[in-house]
Amino acid sequence: APWLEPLAALGPPPPLPPPLAPLEPFSLLVGSTRLTLSPGPTRLAVEIDFAHPAIGRQRWEGAPSDYPALASARTFGFLKELATLQAQGLATAASPAYVIVYDQEGPLTELRYADEPVRHKALDALGDFYLLGRPLAGTLTVARGSHSAHIDFMRELLAFSVLTGAHA
Repeated sequence: APWLEPLAALGPPPPLPPPLAPLEPFSLLVGSTRLTLSPGPTRLAVEIDFAHPAIGRQRWEGAPSDYPALASARTFGFLKELATLQAQGLATAASPAYVIVYDQEGPLTELRYADEPVRHKALDALGDFYLLGRPLAGTLTVARGSHSAHIDFMRELLAFSVLTGAHA
């Protein structure tokens, strides 16, 4: 790929700064989303609950060594919303290679994993929390997460000084 050579020229990435760790459990409820960061081993637990019969309630949990298993999980959406999104200039590149589209009965393409929707939501959470610029230590639990709820949670974590290393 043409981007590999310029990327390699950058050299190795700098070492990660020390992690941010919770001093005590910290939770936030944003609409139907609940987020909790607790002291303990570094783990991510994500739960989703969709009314769609082919998705329903799913849970994924893992340690940092398990995170690579999330990388190929595709985003997903619903056929009934696709035309509206495309009319707004969104989802114009939606293809089965990148997106799982569900109709009323199930996915229109084969899933890579039975729990691919929750894996994608876990990937979303990881990406959002990387915006902190520092790794998180502790157990992060996300129930019915969303990008906006993740951002609200990060703001609250930093505002309430419940993290060790937050001002280092």
